[in-house]
Amino acid sequence: MDGTNENQSTPSMEPGASLAKARESSGMTREQVATKLHLSARQIEALEANRYEDLPEAPYVRGYIRNYALLLKIDDQSLVAAFNLIQDEVKKTIEIKQSAQAQVNTRKPDGAMIKMAGVGAGVGAVVVLVVIALISIFNGDDKQSESAQTNTTDTRVEEPASDFASQLSGIDGVVTDADIADQAGTDIATDGESSVAPEAAATNAADKEAVTNNATTTGNASTGEQTVLPASTNIEAVTDSDADIAAPENKAVSQLVLYVEKDSWADVRDVSNKKLVYETIPGGRVVTLEGQPPFKVFIGNAKAVKLFYNGQEFDISPYYRGLVARFTLK
Repeated sequence: MDGTNENQSTPSMEPGASLAKARESSGMTREQVATKLHLSARQIEALEANRYEDLPEAPYVRGYIRNYALLLKIDDQSLVAAFNLIQDEVKKTIEIKQSAQAQVNTRKPDGAMIKMAGVGAGVGAVVVLVVIALISIFNGDDKQSESAQTNTTDTRVEEPASDFASQLSGIDGVVTDADIADQAGTDIATDGESSVAPEAAATNAADKEAVTNNATTTGNASTGEQTVLPASTNIEAVTDSDADIAAPENKAVSQLVLYVEKDSWADVRDVSNKKLVYETIPGGRVVTLEGQPPFKVFIGNAKAVKLFYNGQEFDISPYYRGLVARFTLK
């Protein structure tokens, strides 16, 4: 009796073997299955070999197994349940290994701790001696440096500033304050002596009249400042353009409603790529989602799902890809 029960439970623990056997019975190749499920042949091979580490996250693998089973017309629920058992065992094994490793890392032999303490004390003593020696050296250097700085300061105080400036003025490439003042006076005098040709003056006068006739002048009574602005039509155009740029676009919240007849995987994300739903929805449930469009929608077992967008039914049949549907709602 025990042998019979063990043989019956073994296939349920290996969903990949059940899928491979059913595929071979149907006469289909891995490439044909991959084409129908919109997966790669390598992913189909990993599913059949139970190499789940080569596949995406567990929710995706559940969807792959369910769609594969529905394609082969075999029981999908038992295969998904077997996969869940395997995942639970893997999680327990990982937790046990992590716990054991943490305990090993926290344990330290007493002898090693004593040895480390002795080494630390020796190193500390050496460091203290080195610090004391450095302090003594630095104190001597500081005293010498202070005396040198005192002598230098006294020498600089005795030297007049005017003599220093006069010495610099005779060196090529050195500019003093007096040179700067002389250069500024020369520039001002040059500007005052410059003249404008009669033709240029006439042209400037004509340009000023044109600007006065084709522009609106606004002033400030208190300061006397004036600002020349374009014509009134241009002012309105600029104002409208600025208003369009400044006005933020207010996107209303949209609503999606999923009517699920049979178990189906659903992945819906809003404009910020936030997951509004990311799970297998049991059959018979109605799921209401709200967010800002556009929405990225991926539905497994799509023929068993109806979608209403902002109160109106949205036909997803044009987006069928085998048993799944992928599209974007704007």
